[in-house]
Amino acid sequence: MDEKDLKLRLFVPLAKGPLECSATVQWIRNERTKDSTMGLKLVLPETTRASLEKWLEHSSGGHYA
Repeated sequence: MDEKDLKLRLFVPLAKGPLECSATVQWIRNERTKDSTMGLKLVLPETTRASLEKWLEHSSGGHYA
């Protein structure tokens, strides 16, 4: 499937309002099992990405990779 671009509004405790960013929908297929997985690749400034990564790490109890 082709990649699709979208605009997201994420409500995370990094700012007073929603975090708005562009994202690309990506499909990955495991060639061995033929399973498909969909994900979003966020387009974020470095400082926002670092803050979001830190928040995800904290909120997941250290299980975010």
